[in-house]
Order: sequence, then structure tokens, then C-alpha cells
Amino acid sequence: MRKMLLVVSVLTYAALTAPTSAIAVQQGTEVTIDFSLHGEGVLDPLFFAEDGIIFAPQRCSPAGCVDQAVSGLIQGDAALVGDSVYGPIIARFTIPITSLSMQIAPAIQGTATYTLSAFKKSGKLLATQSLTVTQDEGDPDPGPDEGYFTLSLDSLHKASSFSLDAVWVRSSHEPEQEIMLYGVSSIEFTTVA
Repeated sequence: MRKMLLVVSVLTYAALTAPTSAIAVQQGTEVTIDFSLHGEGVLDPLFFAEDGIIFAPQRCSPAGCVDQAVSGLIQGDAALVGDSVYGPIIARFTIPITSLSMQIAPAIQGTATYTLSAFKKSGKLLATQSLTVTQDEGDPDPGPDEGYFTLSLDSLHKASSFSLDAVWVRSSHEPEQEIMLYGVSSIEFTTVA
């Protein structure tokens, strides 16, 4: 299993660091990726390449591998779907960035911790932010009833990629639940000038 994960990790790294000819975004540009432009279904990892972002073709963990880019309807909005089992959503930028923000929402009631991280081209961690969110009517501290929240990273120095991960904490509705489904409806970033 470790050899398979190593091979998949190397292949994913190669896909994220490979050059692309679909660079249309310019330096010093504010870009918004809205997943409603794609609709529901499997998303080609290069769908937003002209906007400056390329998604990894797969997400892998000890549980196995799944297609990275699947979009669906989460809390009434088209979103890139992630989960807490198959590893983080990862992508690279065609031009380094200085800020990153995304709109995220859980697909089911419960509590999860979301972590957004940005990396240099070398893979070195530049910044990370974690947020624990509860959207659960039966929880003693239920949080907001529903809706998207924002995770942001600012003052990045030439970030080349990101990962977004979620760790399931609990649910009053599904106490045996071990997977957290969530969606990213939009990603905003500013390219280096």
C-alpha cells in the first residue's frame, strides 16, 4: 500500500509541476474560479487552466484513489466536491500567487476542521489556516444553520499550489459517520505582479 501511495504521490506531483501551454491569465490579475461555470459531473483537471489553475487528476489516501475533480450541488450551489477520506483537494497555479481565498460548505450536518495550505514551487509550506465549523442543528453549539464560509491566505510570497483538507469531528445526526463531504463553490486568487 505504501508503494502505491508513493507512486500515486509522485505521479500527482509530476502532474502538478508539469508545464502547460494553456496560460491565458496575466501577472498581477485577480481571478475568480466559479464552479457553476462547469456544472455537475467529472471536471477535466485542465478546465480552468486558462484562468490560471490546474487540479490534480486524482486524490489518494490509504483508502484508495478517486477522481480529483468532481463537481456537484452542495447547499444549493455548484461546487467542487471533496471529502475527508481520499485526501485533500490539490491544485497548482500557472503563475505564482500572492493571495488565496475560497468559499467552502459542508454537504452534511456535523462538525469538521478544514485546513487550507499554500506551497512554494519547491513544495515548502508558505502558510496554512485551519477552521473548525459546526453546522448541526442537534449540536449544543450548532453554529450557523447553513451556508458557505471563507478560508483565506494573504501575503503569500509566490505560492505555486494549495491543498484543502477536511477532518471529520462529529455529528449529532450521524454519530457513526466517518466521512465529511464538502464543497468549494469558488476560489479567488491574485497572481504575482
